[in-house]
Amino acid sequence: MSDFPLAQTLRDARRKQGLTQEALGNRLRIPQTHVSAMEAGTVDVRASTLIAWTRALGLELLLLPREVVPAVQFLKKEMAKPEPNTARPSQPLYGSTEMDDDEEDEPAPRP
Repeated sequence: MSDFPLAQTLRDARRKQGLTQEALGNRLRIPQTHVSAMEAGTVDVRASTLIAWTRALGLELLLLPREVVPAVQFLKKEMAKPEPNTARPSQPLYGSTEMDDDEEDEPAPRP
C-alpha cells in the first residue's frame, strides 16, 4: 500500500461504493491499470485528474488552511458518530393505557 493517504482514502471510497478499478477507469476514461497505479501511489497524478477522480466518487477536493484541519477532523469524527436514541419509550397518547372506544368523541361545549 502507498504512503499516500489521499490515494488510500480514494481507494477506500471506491471500494465502499462497490466500484471496481475498471468501473472507475471507465468513469475517468483511463485504463484500469492507471487507476491501480494511482491508488498505489506509483504515478504522479495531475491536479485535473485528481479533481475528476474525487468527483467520480461523489467527493470534493478542498484545500484548507492548516490551522483549521483539527477542527475539520473533529467535525468529521462527530458526524461519523451514531446519533443517540432520543426516542422516548412508548407512552400512551392519553392518560391511561386504554382508550374508551365505547363513547363517541364529542367536541367540547363552547362557552
